[in-house]
Order: sequence, then structure tokens, then C-alpha cells
Amino acid sequence: MFKKSRIKIIGLVMSVIIAFFSGMIAVIYTSSYADITAQNHSLLLRYADRYSLNEEKKAKPQGQTNNRGDKKDTPENAANMSRKPDNVPPDEKDRNGREPERNEIYNSVNFYSAAFAENGQTLKIDTSNSQKYDEETVDQICREILGFNKEFGHYKSYVYIVKTHSEYTLAVFMDNAVASDNIKTLVRYTAIFGCTGIIFVFILSFFLSGIIMRPLEESYKKQKQFISDAGHELKTPVAVIAANAELLSDDIGQNVWLSNICYENEKMSLLIKQLLELSKTENTSAVFEDIDLSRLAMGEALPFESIAFEKGLELEYDIDENIHVSGSSVQLKQLIAIMIDNAVQHSDKKGTITLSLKASGKNAVFSVKNPGEEIPPEMREKIFERFYRGDASHTDKGGHYGLGLAIAKAVAQAHKGKINVKCECGKVEFLVNIPII
Repeated sequence: MFKKSRIKIIGLVMSVIIAFFSGMIAVIYTSSYADITAQNHSLLLRYADRYSLNEEKKAKPQGQTNNRGDKKDTPENAANMSRKPDNVPPDEKDRNGREPERNEIYNSVNFYSAAFAENGQTLKIDTSNSQKYDEETVDQICREILGFNKEFGHYKSYVYIVKTHSEYTLAVFMDNAVASDNIKTLVRYTAIFGCTGIIFVFILSFFLSGIIMRPLEESYKKQKQFISDAGHELKTPVAVIAANAELLSDDIGQNVWLSNICYENEKMSLLIKQLLELSKTENTSAVFEDIDLSRLAMGEALPFESIAFEKGLELEYDIDENIHVSGSSVQLKQLIAIMIDNAVQHSDKKGTITLSLKASGKNAVFSVKNPGEEIPPEMREKIFERFYRGDASHTDKGGHYGLGLAIAKAVAQAHKGKINVKCECGKVEFLVNIPII
């Protein structure tokens, strides 16, 4: 029980840490990717806005006028023209509401572009004087980009933009491999250090959970030891009371007061017996052997036929043969007896109790189904707790103290199995799963 609780604590802590770490990586990657994408879009847009299909006019000699009668190009005018080149957008926020990129970043990027006429003819190719891509390669990539029919996007390791003008269509791309590698490196190192931290947290939570559970485990062991010791200590006075009541009955005869003493003493004796059985099942490791569960279940069910008959009930069997398990015959007999007795005590009158034993996969499934009132869902786990009766008064009608199903659960767990209950169509069914040999 405490081992499972410790595993749950570690699992909960690790789940929170892993969820937080995964979310952190997702935020880092998403935000970095979004920022780089926005930056790339801004750079490509700036290039597209600067782009001019016509060759730049050659510098004219100082003092020469143009054909339209312009003023002479004085040094001041030449300086102004160099500061304000054609088609350069003003330094204001772009269409995405972001600040323009710095000139250093823009000037350090190699842009590759191709301008195409409406008939698909290549009008101009720009390789940025780079030896990485020749004009033929740039032309081919740009034509592939145009086939996507998207204004902006990613293709292989490139990020591109397509801008349509009245006379031509411009396709521009830049190599995004470095930025992608930077993101991957960031995520990789974040994952490495994060996994190291998760391992550290796992080791820390493993030791801390042990420290947290140790006082509870010691308290639980003391509680079980107290029940065992108290049960053994109570056996003697109960036996003395029973003997004295019998001698007194022989001396003065039966009377109502003496009958009450004997009745309550028998109840106390039964309670002590059940407490000791529960303590023995939980604290003692029984010697397991090959058990023919089919034969054991049939043999243990037969004595209950007369008890069931007196209550107007009938036992019906659906037990497969030769189902073997590894276990303790004493404990398994006790488990089967508890389940059948529970069905008899809580069945509606004039009904049928069905006992079933089947092999299901790697487990033997023993079930007892009886007609009775449906157990509310909120009570189906509590009925396996000690002294739980299902009513507020905890009456002792029938000599039951709410320990039978607790003992059955302890036996099932000792055999690496589990017990549960189902309710449907006016039937209550208890099922036990035990691994088959």
C-alpha cells in the first residue's frame, strides 16, 4: 500500500515537472520561431519594396543637365540622392506592426530573386554576388516558389516572398538554414539541461517521498501490531467469560441476563477471530503452492447450499475445470467462503446466487453474483475498508462487523490479484482476479 502511495507521489511530481518543462520548450520554440519568421518576412518585404527592375542610371558628370532640363547635379544634390535612394520605404512600422530591422542585419543577408513576365519569361535574376547559388539555380528555385501560389512561406531551408507588380512578378528567397540551426541548437540544449534537471528532481523526489512515507508506514505497522496484540490479549478474558457463564448456567439455570452475556460474548469472540485473521493475512507471508482453484471453489461452496436453502435461495454453478493458481489453500478457502457468505446474507429472498470461475487471459476470474439492492457508486470502494457497513449505525445484525470484505481484499492482494464489485440489472457481482500458473 505504501509502495503504491510512494509511486503515486513520485509520479505526480514528475508529471508536473515534465508538463512544465514541455510547456517551457514549446513556448521557447514557438516564440523564437514566430520572432524569426516575422523578422524574415520584414527583411524580404523590405527587399521587395526596394527592388527595381530597371538598371540604375549611371552617374552623370557634375554640372550636366538631363534631357528634361533638370538642374545641374551639384555635390549637394548628389549627396541628397545618395541618402535617399529610389523605392526605399520610410523608417516606420511595417504592415505587421513591427519595427523595421536594423540596416546591419539587412545588409548582412544574401537575397536571391528573379523577376518574371506574365508569359513566364525570366526578366532579371539577382544572386547577390554569392557563389552559393548561380543564376540557373536561383531561377529554378524561384519558379518552384511561384508554383505554391503563396505570398509568404517556407520551402526546404528557404524563406520566400512573392510580390506581384503590374509589369512583372518578383520572387525573393533567402537561406534560413542558419536561423533554423540556431533554433534547433537552442531547443537541443534546453532539452539536455531540462532532462538533466528532471533526472535530478526524480532522484530528489524518490528520497523525499521515502522520508514522507516513513512515519505513516511506521504508524500503520504499529496499528496493525496493536490489533494483533489486542486480539490475542482479548482471547483469554473472552474464553474465561464463556467458561464462567457455562458454569453459572449449570448452577442457576438459564435466564435472560445470562443469555445476554453469552450472546455478547460470542459476538466478541467472533470479532476477535476476524481481527486476528485480518492481521494474519496482512502481516504473514503464506507458503504458496499449486492450487486447483476449480476443485477448491466447488468444495468450499457445497456447505453453503443448506444455508442458502433455508433463506429460499439457490446456488448455481458455472465453474470451469483445471484452473490452477499459485497460492495458499487456507487463504483462498477463506476468500471464497467470505464472498459466498456475503452473497447469501445480502441476497433478496427466493433468488439465485451464481458462482462462476473462468480463465480470462492470464487470470482466473472467480465471481459471485446475487440478486440484491444496487450498491451506490460512492460506496463501492469503501465496502472493502475495515468496519465499513454501508449504514451510519454500524449495526451488528447477523454477526458481521465489516471485516469480511477487508479480509477478502487482503487475500486477493496477497495473491497479486484484485477484487471489485459491479452492479447492474438488479444484480450485485463481486469478482476476484488471480494470476494463473
